[in-house]
Amino acid sequence: MSKGLSRKALIAILVVCLAGVIAGVAYLVNAGLEIQQVQQRQEQTPVPTNPEDESTSSSSAETSSASKAELPDNPVDFAPLRKKNSDIYAWITVPDTNVNYPVLQNPVDNSFYLNHNEDKEEAPSGAVFTELYNKKDFSDPVTMIYGHNGYGDTFFTTLHNYRDQEFFDTHPEFYIYTPGHIYTYTVASAYIADDRHIFSVYNFSKEDQLLQFEHDITHSGSVYSAVREGVELDENSRFVVLSTCNPVEIGHTGRFLVCGVLTDDVKTK
Repeated sequence: MSKGLSRKALIAILVVCLAGVIAGVAYLVNAGLEIQQVQQRQEQTPVPTNPEDESTSSSSAETSSASKAELPDNPVDFAPLRKKNSDIYAWITVPDTNVNYPVLQNPVDNSFYLNHNEDKEEAPSGAVFTELYNKKDFSDPVTMIYGHNGYGDTFFTTLHNYRDQEFFDTHPEFYIYTPGHIYTYTVASAYIADDRHIFSVYNFSKEDQLLQFEHDITHSGSVYSAVREGVELDENSRFVVLSTCNPVEIGHTGRFLVCGVLTDDVKTK
């Protein structure tokens, strides 16, 4: 190879390397800006305040027109949310974490909100979402809600607070809001699971499979595992499982699951 060709080849290699460095820097800058924007939106979003009227529980079979007038207001105004994006159908709040987000479900693509935000814009941090395996009224035996870990303290990153036993012990509940309902879930367990898709492991239409699931979430054997004593589970229990990735410091493999069982359903206007 001539000296001239060698020089040209070297220059070409340097150009390619420089382009890679520039692309990498641009990616990091964009990622930093995205995290900043998500955190800013998070800080500006008020946490719903639950009404203290326990008389509106769904235990009554029918509600008269008079009692309907006494229903509390829903602390989440879904009209503007759904006007912005009709895929928004619920809201989730986990006390003393940064989990305070709309819940979305794309009507055709289960993975859409892995990399799109609540405005349907492309964003690696995604949004909080469910898949089409679940109905949107939380009537399924098990509903899975997904959110990313690792974009600052946004989305489901702070669910890892439940790895701390004291936090687990002192934070027994999280809340889901839908038009007409406030659902309270008691955290039955929190633990690290493998990467298997839960709906491929269990057939929740079968009672024995649901009971097996209930056994498994309370006997995981995980190093990071906590179980709440005294929580009653049976074939009629309805669960919401919050699922996120694990951070690098604990292996960055598998999923971290926070498993809540429905313990109250308050009807709202």
